[in-house]
Amino acid sequence: MFRPPPVTIVPPAPRPTRRGLVRGVQLSVQTPPTVPAGRYGNDSRRGRLVAYVVLAVVAVAGIGWLGWAALSAADKDVHARVLSYDAASPRGVVARVEIDKPRDREAVCRLRALDRSFATVGRVDAVAPAGAARRVVEVTVPTSAQALNAELVRCSLR
Repeated sequence: MFRPPPVTIVPPAPRPTRRGLVRGVQLSVQTPPTVPAGRYGNDSRRGRLVAYVVLAVVAVAGIGWLGWAALSAADKDVHARVLSYDAASPRGVVARVEIDKPRDREAVCRLRALDRSFATVGRVDAVAPAGAARRVVEVTVPTSAQALNAELVRCSLR
C-alpha cells in the first residue's frame, strides 16, 4: 500500500518586511526510507516492457484473426434457400433447394431434417454440379423418425 511521505511543519522565523513582521509556514518533505537492494525482487522496467510488448503482439494477432474470420465468412460465392419441403413420409423429407453459384464451380449444400422437439433426425448433402449459375435441386433427406421440416445448414464451393 502506498503511504505518502511524512510532512513536518516548521514555523519560520519572523522576517521583516516593509509592513512589519510576517508569519508564514514552511513545509519540509522527508524522503521515504529505501528498501534494501534485492530484498523484494528486481523492480526492472525491462520486465514491464517485455510484458507490454507481448500483450501488444497478442492483441494484434487477435485482431488480425478476427478480421480474417470476418472476411472469409462475409461474402460467400454461393447462396441457397429452401424453396419447399414435404414431410409427409416418416422415412424422409423431400426438399427443393435453389442454389446460386459461379458457373464453373460445383456447390454442396447440407440440409437437415428436424422433428417436433427440434432434434436432427436426418441430414444430406445436395450437390449442384458445374454448369448453370442457378440450379434447383430436389433432394430427399432420409430420417430416423417423423420430421416436420427441412433446414439449410450451410453451402460451400468445391
